[in-house]
Amino acid sequence: MPRKTWFGVGMLATVSMALLAADTKPPEQPPAVHNTLMRAKLASTQSVVEGLVEKDFRMINAAAVELLKTCDSDDWESNTDSLYADYREQLRRQSRKLIDQAGMRNLEGSTYAYLGVLSTCVDCHSHCRDVLMIATDKPRLRVVPIPTTAVDSHGAVSR
Repeated sequence: MPRKTWFGVGMLATVSMALLAADTKPPEQPPAVHNTLMRAKLASTQSVVEGLVEKDFRMINAAAVELLKTCDSDDWESNTDSLYADYREQLRRQSRKLIDQAGMRNLEGSTYAYLGVLSTCVDCHSHCRDVLMIATDKPRLRVVPIPTTAVDSHGAVSR
């Protein structure tokens, strides 16, 4: 074989190995785990509402503790998007506030903390839906970023 052909084959093999190595990442979380966590968060927030309307601070506290456990779960796949991470941390903080307010038997404070939880959930889901795209490539469902800026041929960035 000519020398150029061997060089081309070698370069192709090197690039292929580099791409394969760069593509190795931990196995993605199955959709069932993600759905289970989302259902657990929803059940917790529904229990908070029930506790608020019944003025049952034990129920509010227990639901907020469960919500915080879900937030801290290792099963909740973290996303590399910084805003997503901020929403997750906001949900943790709001859950802690809810626990504190329920512990003080403060209905108004508990209600306000719950509204913070709800607002964080809605904002995060809006971000995931409108800024991040839920990939539908079966069987691997994942969240991938949608570019929010474009670079023209001169290198100028536009939004």
